[in-house]
Amino acid sequence: PRGRGGGAVGGLRGAAPLRRRGYLWAGDRDVSVLIRSLEMGAAASVVSALPGVRRLLVERQRELGTGADIVMEGRDIGTNVFPGAEVKVFLTARPEVRAARRAAELRAKGDDVDEDEVLAALIERDRRDSEREVAPLRRADDAVEVDTTDLTPEQTLARLRAELARRRAM
Repeated sequence: PRGRGGGAVGGLRGAAPLRRRGYLWAGDRDVSVLIRSLEMGAAASVVSALPGVRRLLVERQRELGTGADIVMEGRDIGTNVFPGAEVKVFLTARPEVRAARRAAELRAKGDDVDEDEVLAALIERDRRDSEREVAPLRRADDAVEVDTTDLTPEQTLARLRAELARRRAM
């Protein structure tokens, strides 16, 4: 049924598989930039809550990660998609900092965005994703939580590399 994601799943089922090339592809179309838009993030939060869509997306994400050392981001990667992952990291930051970073990212791509609107959208998406029935946003019990509020991207990467090295040494 369409109301439970049936129509959306049918459309996705016929889609060409996503391919790895350092970019995200849907068929022959590079969608790497498109998926990072503010509108796509809001739409993804709504559509991915549909059980049929969620199942298909998890299946596709698992295909992408099969037989490879990967870094994958997502709101249920460590709890639902790859619950047995060798290393799981749950990145956090204060909402205002996340909104400022997201607004800067969008502005760098030429988008005219209001930071207060970005913050409101971010808070709403977090609420919706945390409360959804299927694979809600939450930290996996065995994930390392890294608060990036006061970290630069370079400092965050250093923390992640150190955690990977620590886990692999165990």
